[in-house]
This record gives sequence, structure tokens and C-alpha cells, in this order.
Amino acid sequence: MKRYDTASIRDAFDVLSERANESLGMFDEGSIGMGRYVAGSSPWERHNNGDELLLVTDGEVQMGMSKNPQEDLKKAYKMG
Repeated sequence: MKRYDTASIRDAFDVLSERANESLGMFDEGSIGMGRYVAGSSPWERHNNGDELLLVTDGEVQMGMSKNPQEDLKKAYKMG
């Protein structure tokens, strides 16, 4: 298994002013990666063939989930 220095990846993201992603590998049929998101920069995503796991390592993210776009459930998540 390849090891990644996630602290270095986060440091590289810190100097950016826009969204960024770093692929870390695959697991079963899913991918593993790290991302940096800027407020208001992530459009809605649809995952028809699987789930997404998010781990917030810095700041806060607001995530919305919906089966129907008119029924939006939003919740804020903080690091950890």
C-alpha cells in the first residue's frame, strides 16, 4: 500500500485560491482523494452508482442531500 503525506498535500492546497483535488488511489469501485474547496465553488453532484465519504480536516463544509431537488436537507459539518 502506498503511503501519502497528507500534511504536505494540505500545505500545497493552502497556497491556492481555487478548488483543487488530489487523487490518492482506488478502493473497490470507488476512488480516494483529498480536496480543497472554496466557499460557493462546488456545484451540486449526483452519485448514481455509489456513495461519497467526506472527512473535513480544516474549516467547515455545508452539505445538502436530496432525492428530489425541491426537498433539500442541508447540514454543516466541522473538522474532525
